[in-house]
Amino acid sequence: MLLNNTEGEKTPQVREKSGWYEDFKEFTTETTSHGIKYVFHAAYRWVRIVYLILYLMAVGYTMKIVIGSIVQYIEMETGTRIETLTLRQEEGMNQPAVTHPTVSLCPINTVSQSYLNKHEGLDQIMSAFRTFKPLIIDPSDPANVLKNNITKQHFNDINVTMDQWNKYKEMTYEEIIKHGKPRIGPMQCEHYIHKCHNENVLGDKWLQEEISLSGSCFRVNPEGALYTQAGDYGMLRLFMFADLADYSDVAKKDPQYGWIVTFHDNGTYSSTATSGFYMSPGNVYKADLSKIEEQNIGPPAGSCNPHHTTNAYGTYSENSCVAMCRDDYILEKCGCLQFTPPHPENVEEPDKYKKTCTLEQWLTCGQQAHKKFVDMFVDLEREGEPLCDCDKACKEIKYSATISSSQLSKYYAESKLPLLHMVNRQIAENEHRSLADLNMPGLPVNNNTYNLTTENVYENIMVLEVLFTSIQVSQIDEYVKFDFNGLIGNIGGQMGMLLGASAFTVIEFVHFLIKSCWRHCITKNSRRDTATVGYYRDDGI
Repeated sequence: MLLNNTEGEKTPQVREKSGWYEDFKEFTTETTSHGIKYVFHAAYRWVRIVYLILYLMAVGYTMKIVIGSIVQYIEMETGTRIETLTLRQEEGMNQPAVTHPTVSLCPINTVSQSYLNKHEGLDQIMSAFRTFKPLIIDPSDPANVLKNNITKQHFNDINVTMDQWNKYKEMTYEEIIKHGKPRIGPMQCEHYIHKCHNENVLGDKWLQEEISLSGSCFRVNPEGALYTQAGDYGMLRLFMFADLADYSDVAKKDPQYGWIVTFHDNGTYSSTATSGFYMSPGNVYKADLSKIEEQNIGPPAGSCNPHHTTNAYGTYSENSCVAMCRDDYILEKCGCLQFTPPHPENVEEPDKYKKTCTLEQWLTCGQQAHKKFVDMFVDLEREGEPLCDCDKACKEIKYSATISSSQLSKYYAESKLPLLHMVNRQIAENEHRSLADLNMPGLPVNNNTYNLTTENVYENIMVLEVLFTSIQVSQIDEYVKFDFNGLIGNIGGQMGMLLGASAFTVIEFVHFLIKSCWRHCITKNSRRDTATVGYYRDDGI
């Protein structure tokens, strides 16, 4: 319909035909994107051509950035950042403090010579755990003839009779470690100037024992109940006696003697520690610690599983997962383990993890399965799926230690003679008093007293001082390098800088497409109102 033309008024320009090009040309004058209108409405052709080239280049580069940003967002790459946190004041405390780690001390002398002397031939059998190649037994041999022949052949080489073997073969490694452990371990524990067994420090539970591959280990501060300050004011001092006179012939073959010491969170155990520090008697060691908290993210970007919190080795970690994987492999092959993990109640079917191998089961099956597991685990070129599918822990607490050492003072060693003489008297009187009374893990199971002199006391004593250089904690956080906010910011920044566009520009363009499709496709044969000039006609949209 044409507008009536009255006198004195100009007749508006009317287009009977309108196409996509004309619509888009009109759209460029209305859109919030700057610059595109000059492609159609500049006064000179050469100006329009220049603007067209520049706009096409800007659009192309923007599309490249947008596609790259979307791909980067989909890949969800992660990174880590390190922050130093000042600890908050805990409830009930008048100043900030840091949680002291659990200190595990594992004697290199796993079985005392005095215990082996009472079990003739057992020391040779224990040596077999270190020197023998795994015995390969044919499970289809119902009479076990092959097993008996191999056992006899191997034990004849180390002067163990079959009668001795038959006597000990039903004993378990765990049983031997429990009853044959070294007679004395940590003897005193002090936090600053107070004894650890005082109620205001750690009380009777300052020390616990743990059976592991490393033998009978001692856990100081096992429940993580000790808070401490930085420097000497928060120092934990441990005094230990090695009892070298009772070192077994098996342990004497090692190039080092003393203890393996690890620092870890109270929820983990030395059984899963990948490494430790060798510490020998006759020395004073100082361990300067710093606490590290590691936070990882779960799916879809991260690889930690928030449902993995504990297992049979306490708090979940990659190391404890590998230990569980090893145990499951040995259980599948042999139906028993070398020792019971600390917390079998944390897993399904806990009873099967409590079944420990006899010496016969371990020597004829367990040792072979253990060696095969290790060979497969370290074989990086092995085909097939990973042997152990272990996710990272979502939260893990670690302690970094810097160790320094000095020769032990003979004067300090002499000052400990009265304490050792008291132990001698109690051994002679066969008084088995409690740990709380003695501030010791227990007395020898025999009446063999120590021949104490200033010299051999000096050779057997070791002192370990553990302290924090600072109560600040290093926190390592895993994060998504390019998250949704980064995606929106990157796309919006490129569009705004190169095209002068925004989110509303996109909405306008979508609106333009819908109206154009409606006018040219859906209502193509319908009557249009041509009286309205411009793009935004009243088409009902």
